[in-house]
Amino acid sequence: MKKMFTFCLLVLFSLTSLFFLSSCASNSGPNDPNPDPPQPPPDHSISILINQVGTECLSPDVTEISAYVSVIDELGDRIENLDLVNFQISENSNTVAPENVSFIHEEDFPDPISVVIIMDYSDSIDSTRQEDMENAVIQFIDLMQPDDQAEIIKFNTGIQLLQPFTSDKSVLRAAVYEEVRPGATYLYDTLYTGIEDVMIQSGRRAVIAITDGRESHTVDFPGDGRDQHDVIDLAKENNVPLFLIGLGNEINISVLNTMAEETSGHYYQAATSNELEDIYTSIADLLNVGQYLFVFEAPSNGGNTGTLSISVTNDDLTDSASTTFTYAACP
Repeated sequence: MKKMFTFCLLVLFSLTSLFFLSSCASNSGPNDPNPDPPQPPPDHSISILINQVGTECLSPDVTEISAYVSVIDELGDRIENLDLVNFQISENSNTVAPENVSFIHEEDFPDPISVVIIMDYSDSIDSTRQEDMENAVIQFIDLMQPDDQAEIIKFNTGIQLLQPFTSDKSVLRAAVYEEVRPGATYLYDTLYTGIEDVMIQSGRRAVIAITDGRESHTVDFPGDGRDQHDVIDLAKENNVPLFLIGLGNEINISVLNTMAEETSGHYYQAATSNELEDIYTSIADLLNVGQYLFVFEAPSNGGNTGTLSISVTNDDLTDSASTTFTYAACP
């Protein structure tokens, strides 16, 4: 009798276990009314940036147009190994035949680059982030090519030009570590000043700024009253791309992203201070060896404005960009 009772308990336990497992399987199966949503794969994208356009009068009837172009992925890293077949170019809606385009790969650039490095020392950037910012900028300086040059500007309530353009890396490093007391955030005035400084330099040009993007003035120091539209207009008129890095607790992402996109630069966000060095490395890589140069001839239209459009296709990804430029006037 005792054995029979034990046997019945075992059978009951087995049936109960089977019922429980069956219920769990059915609740987690395809008929589950509230299944966990599948995690989407990371979005892959491609972006083309027309960083700079130049024109030169070859004759009263012919203008030479040159365009420096970057192609980046969703993280802002450069896409390598593209060739002329990956691009389509049009000038004033007229397609430029590939055989009429001189295409120079990024490793073969003849022109050095001039970069203004702008660093935010406002009250909202704490000392730890300042130190991380300084270390990241030093890494960027170390990655500069021998003929490249940089200018160092720090800002808060005022704009402090700590080092004008130079290729001397030791001098630039010293400027990065020069102490600045925190203050307000004169972001737009500082960006405007940086663009003014770099736009008169020959060759390739860019502005890199690290900031939380929160503009603030004080009553005692009203500044010049520039706004983001002033910054964008000056940068576009002078072919100066803005590479902006958001850092801080309350980043004005919308403003920074708009200024970067409108000027054919790129916005990067440092979710943590540790990401700064990777971001500066990506920008250095992009500017040093990550651009493509297109050169072609077009009918002269001296002094007037034209439109350059370039599209890129890489595998199943594509993007296009357009920018306006001014034809060189022949003497």
